[in-house]
Amino acid sequence: MAFPVVIAGSYGWEKKETAAQKHKLGTRMQFPDGREFRYAHNGGSAIAEGLLVASEALVAHHGSDGDLAVATTAAGSQTVSVTVEGTAAAKDLYAEGYLWFNLAATSVHEFYKIQKHDAFGSSGAATVTLDEQDGLHQAVTNGTDTVGLMKSPYKDTIVATAAVAERPIGLTVNNFTAAYYGWIQTKGLSVAKIDGTPALNSPLGPSSNHAGQLLVIGADTTGPVARVVSLAGIDNEFAPVMLYNLD
Repeated sequence: MAFPVVIAGSYGWEKKETAAQKHKLGTRMQFPDGREFRYAHNGGSAIAEGLLVASEALVAHHGSDGDLAVATTAAGSQTVSVTVEGTAAAKDLYAEGYLWFNLAATSVHEFYKIQKHDAFGSSGAATVTLDEQDGLHQAVTNGTDTVGLMKSPYKDTIVATAAVAERPIGLTVNNFTAAYYGWIQTKGLSVAKIDGTPALNSPLGPSSNHAGQLLVIGADTTGPVARVVSLAGIDNEFAPVMLYNLD
């Protein structure tokens, strides 16, 4: 089944959410006024509207440094066997995510889209199926080449803080139900919950005081992700912001 990569949306579509998946994760929706959104899956906790969300932290022992063993596999194969190191993974945890190769110095270092995979035991191998028509571009060799697993940044979103391990990816535009699919805003005018009293045009980043709120950039914030527009912010209330392109 084909999915559109960019949707020309109608005002109000951004507020829709469903229990069943309707689009590929990361699908972009654009409005005529310049606002942009990405299709995402919320994690296990409901998230209120107007809060900054982030990708879930990387899973330990799943190859964040590209050191997972891979079975010797011929070029053109649509599947490859990967072994994780000490942490189990449910079936399709990395579906719509990525498999990246930390190949030998003489090889091309490649990045592949994952279609599906079997469940991983805590230190076991599982078959990963690639979502690429031509399969592996080149052969890989056990003992020489290694790989890493990466979830889609739009899967299992969490509330962002200044200390969050992964990057902010957007603002919620309605109350985002736990384990539902919906839209998060990545660019353009929006409203966000403010921490402090930022002046007009102040740059804002993730708050270290209140999860998901935006705080004036300083020593205790990362960012910026937005700036205040139209009026100064009021502590613990909502204010219009111009959201930078978080893509």
